[in-house]
Amino acid sequence: MGGYKVKIFLITLPLLFSCSEQVQTFFKVSYEKALVAGRSPGEKLISTYQSVLQSECAKGDILKINQNVLLPEVVGKGEKINHRIVYTLCTESSVKGEIVRSVIKDNKTVMVDRSEYEFKPGKWSLDAFVVVPKEAPLGNYVFESILKYKGETNRSRFPFVVK
Repeated sequence: MGGYKVKIFLITLPLLFSCSEQVQTFFKVSYEKALVAGRSPGEKLISTYQSVLQSECAKGDILKINQNVLLPEVVGKGEKINHRIVYTLCTESSVKGEIVRSVIKDNKTVMVDRSEYEFKPGKWSLDAFVVVPKEAPLGNYVFESILKYKGETNRSRFPFVVK
């Protein structure tokens, strides 16, 4: 009788793991959507220039990108995705730059947002949102962000899925 239970356990074990992966994905997507729901567009000061001087500006970087993320990684038609940049500017005066955000599907750019931006001294978060059109084809996409400042370029790419 004990061997029978072991065989049943071994047969059902892969089912438990596959179910567990689906559950993990569900919770991850739910968590990411909750984070996005708590954010609003625009910039927010995290730390003043004086408070980041010793902690984050010690390496001599002028502009440090602390975080550059896209959430959620799985989104439905009509839902929004959030692009968040957290940066630290280690100069007393602002630096003019540009932020370019693009959405790419099948190696074709389907959306571009290009805006001038003034990077400010201190540590800041900057949130932008893109609503996925209700007519958007399902499938894999890439979100690309390009930050340009003082002759420097920082490029990041984030895959996401429209389901």
